Amino acid sequence: MKDRTRKYWRDCWPHVPVIIALFYLLIAWTLFLVVDANNLWGLRDWLAQRQSIPVTWYYLFEEGGATEIAQWLMLSCACVAACSLAGRLWGDGKNAAALFWLLMGITAALMLIEDAGNPRHYLAALSVTLFPDRSPQRLKTTVELLYYVGLSLLPVYAVLRYWRYPLRSRLTALYLLTGCALYGVAGFASASRHINEWYAAFGGMVHRVLAGGQLLVPPSWDQYMLHFFLVDWLLEESVELIGASLLTAAALAYLRDYGKRPGMADQLQRRTS
Repeated sequence: MKDRTRKYWRDCWPHVPVIIALFYLLIAWTLFLVVDANNLWGLRDWLAQRQSIPVTWYYLFEEGGATEIAQWLMLSCACVAACSLAGRLWGDGKNAAALFWLLMGITAALMLIEDAGNPRHYLAALSVTLFPDRSPQRLKTTVELLYYVGLSLLPVYAVLRYWRYPLRSRLTALYLLTGCALYGVAGFASASRHINEWYAAFGGMVHRVLAGGQLLVPPSWDQYMLHFFLVDWLLEESVELIGASLLTAAALAYLRDYGKRPGMADQLQRRTS
């Protein structure tokens, strides 16, 4: 029984980061739908009498709020897991595979810096100061798009240069590629959010579909801000949290498969012609 339990845990533990992220989002979205969208049992009215900002999704998904903090934790775990894996592979003489995971660890660290510090906003504001004769919004969008393209070069190079190694583990490949894709979509969407104000337009549709247009507008906000932040916070932060959990799970899945099968260490290092 103990051996069976140990084997089950060994097979399942790489999935834990994804399970934690999805479980958290299930709770957060349930609160949004039950309290904010449907005012079930009068919970929204009860909250409105006790909070200056009477919406649960604001506190859960705001900048630097619970969801973003969870994302920072996941990115930190992804960085530690990838760099630790790189150290183990390097010690085993699997230098190419080690370099791949080192690059992915550095990528996770850069993503954490970006998400926590928002340096792209600083660069966008600086570009407006340096080029005052240009359209400010167009210039900011261009700078942010270029910033995300530059940030993506490192993981893209790592995957193109060392793709043989992560793809040897099917679960690693699935988690890694899906996580990178989600972050790519979120990054492009964030950088282009003011093009034709599509964030606000899409947020208006989300408001109508999920809440029948009945969400409370936080104090000092208007309908534009409500619709904008439904996408910028509620949707975008959810996608990024799942992406961060997938990157962590990818490193753990590789570590599991690397230590699970005796021959995999050589298989992972062997190049295909």
